[in-house]
Amino acid sequence: MQSHWLSANFLLRRHTNYDFRLRIDPEVRREVLSYNLGSTGFSLGYYVNANCDNFAVGKILGTTSLGYYNFAYQLTMALSVIFGQVMEQVGMSVFAQMSDDDRREKALAKVVEQVAFLATPVYALFFLVVDEQLISFVFGAKWLPSLTVIPWLLIFAYFRLINSQLFSMLSAIGKTGLNARTTIAIAPIAVVAFIIGANQGQIIGVGIAVAIVLGIIWTIYSWWSSCRVMNWSWKKFLYIIFKPPFIALIPILVSVNTPELIQPIAFTIMYLISVRIFAAKQFLNYRSLISELKQRLEKKWNSKYR
Repeated sequence: MQSHWLSANFLLRRHTNYDFRLRIDPEVRREVLSYNLGSTGFSLGYYVNANCDNFAVGKILGTTSLGYYNFAYQLTMALSVIFGQVMEQVGMSVFAQMSDDDRREKALAKVVEQVAFLATPVYALFFLVVDEQLISFVFGAKWLPSLTVIPWLLIFAYFRLINSQLFSMLSAIGKTGLNARTTIAIAPIAVVAFIIGANQGQIIGVGIAVAIVLGIIWTIYSWWSSCRVMNWSWKKFLYIIFKPPFIALIPILVSVNTPELIQPIAFTIMYLISVRIFAAKQFLNYRSLISELKQRLEKKWNSKYR
């Protein structure tokens, strides 16, 4: 490829008698530098936020506690990482093709709403299903101390998945500086919170700090600051983000007091009833999704066994 470019450049210069020179457009250079600096700042802040909790646990509480904490972290973040990567790849290309901020706002609100209502019951069921018996059977009884921190990390996992939609959209439209600003701003607060949590509450304290600082506070600050720049309604987005967890709160509290075998069933029934009452439109989406899935399964079954 390089030899082709050199040959073409030589022949053009020879036959046109024009001195071709490499020039970089100042405006393009400014945009590229701004994008790359923003991406670098975001990556740096995100790395600090994602790793300083492990550092605090390891330095203050020791390697044993670090092992328990890291096991719980990897277990709870698996769904967020997998689902977040898929959404990021699809979302960035879609958002990049939109030239109107109003369309972006509506599209982002729709995506966040669907992700929130799908992720909430998944993480709630994860919380109910992953208990002492399951951990002992699958991973061994030595990992049981990790259970204490899992509920708090699930809270962070939910908000991490939601926030990734905002970060993807801002990256797609070239506003990586906003991502960097919110991520770097929360980093020192998170570090201090992790240290205090480790000293006061062991790995549970760190988990609580992660849920509050990187979950709730970072979410509120990120959407508030970004929406102000984009002239969007930050209250609308926060309402969309926090509504599904609040709807699921009572079903979770009730189902944990039922026998372990029926907890997932009890939660699912109560959650669907709550969604039907407080988010009827989303309930219809659930019903359409279940109906479509049922039709696909029946079609697959009929084509295979008939």
